[in-house]
Amino acid sequence: MSKRKTILFADDDQVLLAAYRTPLQNAGYNVVTARDGLETLKKLFLLVPDLLILDLMMPLLEGEDLLKFISCRDQVAKVPVIILSSKSAIGVHDVPLINLAAKYLIKQECNPSILLEAVREQFASESQEIPARIVSTYELN
Repeated sequence: MSKRKTILFADDDQVLLAAYRTPLQNAGYNVVTARDGLETLKKLFLLVPDLLILDLMMPLLEGEDLLKFISCRDQVAKVPVIILSSKSAIGVHDVPLINLAAKYLIKQECNPSILLEAVREQFASESQEIPARIVSTYELN
């Protein structure tokens, strides 16, 4: 039996956290929340979750700065990140840094179903064991 995946969901909007947390939990994920960047950083290192859902605009430590910090820390650098922000990717100062995220979702265009699908896609892509090039080799025979 596989272990329940843990998601760290970081956002300072309590209404949004409540709206998104329940569908994720109902889908079988363990969801831990953080309300600011420093709390996120602390929980990230304590839990080392399977996925981080991150808002870019948070108090105490912005999401962009958090990404910079964790990207060079071995313990958490491999934790996949889904950005869920009202800040469009065009407005982000460090675009190469944002490329470290597995997915970038805009809050105004997102809902719990869209986020849940992005989470499922992320975990599905991690569990695929046969690389695409091997599959294509079999198709040629």
